[in-house]
Amino acid sequence: MMESFITSPQWYNLALTLIHFIWQGGLIALALKLLLTLTPYHKAQLRYTWATLAMVASLIVPIATFVAVYQPNYEPISYFAGDIAAIISTQNLANNDTIAWYQEIFDVLPYISLLWITTVCLLASKLLIELYNVNRLPNSAVIAPTAELSERFELLSAKVGLNKAPRLLISLKTEVPMAIGWLKPV
Repeated sequence: MMESFITSPQWYNLALTLIHFIWQGGLIALALKLLLTLTPYHKAQLRYTWATLAMVASLIVPIATFVAVYQPNYEPISYFAGDIAAIISTQNLANNDTIAWYQEIFDVLPYISLLWITTVCLLASKLLIELYNVNRLPNSAVIAPTAELSERFELLSAKVGLNKAPRLLISLKTEVPMAIGWLKPV
C-alpha cells in the first residue's frame, strides 16, 4: 500500500516542481533584490509592492510549474530497470554511470516530496504552537503598569494618532516590548 502511495505520479511531479522552484525562487529573489536596490528607501510603498509581488510570484510559479510538468501516467524508472540495462548493454554507452545515477535520482524523487510535506507540516505545527503560546501571554504572568507609565503610554498613543489606545500590560515572561492581537491589541 505504502509503495503504491509513494510511487503515485503526484509525488514525482511534486518533487520535480520543488526542484524547479529552487532555481525559480532564486531568480525571483534576485529580481526582488535588484528592484529593491534600484528603488530609493523613501519610496516605502513601492518597495513593499515589489516584495508583495515577489511573494505572489513565489506562490504562482510553483503552481504553474506543477501544471506544466505534470505527467499523469508516470511510472518509476525502477519498473523499467531490466529494459534500461538491456539498452545500456546493446548501445555500449560510455555514460553507464551517468544513466545509473539518473535512475537513482528519479527513484528518490517521490521521497523528496514526502520529506518536504513532512517538514512543512512539522514547521506549521511549530508555528501554530508558538502563536498559541504568544496569544496566551496577556492572560498569564502579567502585572498592571504604574499610573505614570499608563499616562505616558496614553500620550504616545494620542501622538501617534490612535483613536483608542491598546491595553498596556507588563509581562513577567518577556523582556522585549511587543504588540499582541489584532482585534483587541495588547
